[in-house]
Amino acid sequence: MCITYFQPITRGELSSFFGKEVSRDLIGVLRAEQLIASGPRSPQPGAPYTYVTTKTFLSQFGLDTLRQLPDFEALEDAPGCCRRRSCWQAISQPGWRAGRAIARKRQRTM
Repeated sequence: MCITYFQPITRGELSSFFGKEVSRDLIGVLRAEQLIASGPRSPQPGAPYTYVTTKTFLSQFGLDTLRQLPDFEALEDAPGCCRRRSCWQAISQPGWRAGRAIARKRQRTM
């Protein structure tokens, strides 16, 4: 779900979010199943690949658009949600694109 909410996202950003390495093999499996695809190259040094979800992903989860996803912050209260400190530290990093997006969203709702 991390790719879904924070796309386009690099493998390095995914690793930061989960607090452990996200393997190329895992990315390869998701690509082979056509759940994710390559997005635009990141403006970070080295221009790493980014990943985005696909129409196949949406149909597998019974969605027509990403707008049908629940609000990311609402997931905090969901049973089994990732409440590990490393996840929330990663997305709140000032330099991380997703962290900035969440901060902007919070400011708009206050």
